[in-house]
Amino acid sequence: MKVIEVRLIKMNSKNEVISLRYGSSIVGGEIESETGEIGQIRLGDGTFINPEPKTVKYQETLEEKIERLERQIQQDNITNFEVLATIYEELLMKG
Repeated sequence: MKVIEVRLIKMNSKNEVISLRYGSSIVGGEIESETGEIGQIRLGDGTFINPEPKTVKYQETLEEKIERLERQIQQDNITNFEVLATIYEELLMKG
């Protein structure tokens, strides 16, 4: 008896192909499909498209974040010092 293997894919809730295998029986949510590659999206008409490339938002490194926060602290300290100096001057003029 000849075992016939078919092409099977599995998709996530966004209809994105997440697995592809050849086998003789369907397992856990797979469907038989002659097309569809991992990462592709299945449209309502059964065709597959390549999704738009995901844009990666720049994420500062830990070193950059530390430097930015140090600059901010320094600026805040200068501002606080200027406020204290102004208050001190006003107190001196009243006294």
